[in-house]
Amino acid sequence: MKIDRSKVLRAFSDYVEAYDSCNQRITLKIEHSKRVAGLCERIAESNGLKQDDLDLAWTIGLLHDMGRFEQLRRWGTFSDARSTNHAKLGAEVLFSQPAGMPPFEVASESPGGRVAHRNPGIALFAGLAPGKVRMRDFVEGSKEDQLIRAAIAAHGDYRLPDDLPDRTRRFCNIVRDADKLDILHTVSLSDVDTILGVSLDALRQSRLSSSVLEAFDGRRCVKRNDRVFPADYVVGFLCFAFELTYAESRRILAEQGEIFEIAKNPLGLKEGFSNERTKAEFGRMENELRVWLKRNC
Repeated sequence: MKIDRSKVLRAFSDYVEAYDSCNQRITLKIEHSKRVAGLCERIAESNGLKQDDLDLAWTIGLLHDMGRFEQLRRWGTFSDARSTNHAKLGAEVLFSQPAGMPPFEVASESPGGRVAHRNPGIALFAGLAPGKVRMRDFVEGSKEDQLIRAAIAAHGDYRLPDDLPDRTRRFCNIVRDADKLDILHTVSLSDVDTILGVSLDALRQSRLSSSVLEAFDGRRCVKRNDRVFPADYVVGFLCFAFELTYAESRRILAEQGEIFEIAKNPLGLKEGFSNERTKAEFGRMENELRVWLKRNC
């Protein structure tokens, strides 16, 4: 299936223009989406995919977080726990039909970032005729709709379903790898309040949960419910490395070096942890990450 990237970009720009472009969180998600698209293409290319599939991977990357804009508009947050699953919402945005759907409300924010009030706003399906899905604004053909929908809806899941077709699973893994890589990039540039919503002192004094250390030692992702202390969340980011499917993804991670910075100076904590056990564990984890990536790239 042929994809016109210029059309996809125009449709993406038109869609996000309806949201508050002055909101820094909207801008960050736009930039994140574009970087993930580029990473998807690079990972796909390393797997020997042909041009049509490179375009498909790039498109999935650009659209993977479409639910974030609607999530922020409705609930004023990017937290799935306080709103809804943003990946599933993204699939709804792109593939649900407008017939019979009522308009939603806009979550307006004060300069401090909190929801100040709600006003009538654009509907989720604004501009769509009955029976049309928004995905047609991006890609004319529907041949890959099922694959695209699956990749977007599952990109944030702890594990992919066992019954996915091999081709669908490949594109799911490509976008999941790319998303993790750019999340780590964002985390490496951010402070503790932005990422965790706690103070630097709270992170400095943080303990570590045994279940989180077990996840790291088992070379697997940290489950959401296992994270208790601020430092647990940082370990969760480090464990992204073990969940990367493709060697190219691990090479990108090693090249960027940002995961080592997160382990060494997490979220701006340059003076280190005051909790001696936490400090020692992070030193160990940094060293083991370097060795593991060297062996697995």
